Amino acid sequence: MKLKFTLLLCSFLLILSACGIDKGREAEANKLALNYITTVHEKGLDQAMPLLSDDFFQQRSRSGWKEYFTYVRKQLGATQKIKLKNRISDNRYSGTFYMFQFSNKFEHGFTKEMVTIVDKVDNKGPLKVFAHKVESSKLSEN
Repeated sequence: MKLKFTLLLCSFLLILSACGIDKGREAEANKLALNYITTVHEKGLDQAMPLLSDDFFQQRSRSGWKEYFTYVRKQLGATQKIKLKNRISDNRYSGTFYMFQFSNKFEHGFTKEMVTIVDKVDNKGPLKVFAHKVESSKLSEN
């Protein structure tokens, strides 16, 4: 009886560990999110382009994103503080989603921003930014 229980427990723990989040990839995602948000706000989208996945441009073109971040910079002014408020990791069949919520202070207002990084199941290369959403009372819907 004791042996069956031990085997069952070991099997359960093995299954749980297989479903876990890769800590190395999670650390890479954390570093990427902070690097991206800092680069895009302080240096501009051109400097942040190598950090973006091809999927990033499905909703808006490269030129559309450049225009949008120029608009954000014009409305909000210079970046004063970037602060990571929350991070969430979510395993799905297609891969792991890393979501980072930032609360940022600018010269003329504040933003709440969500940066999403997706580590697809078949991805063997470096992580890239999948999506970025910016919310602020100083910005019109875009």
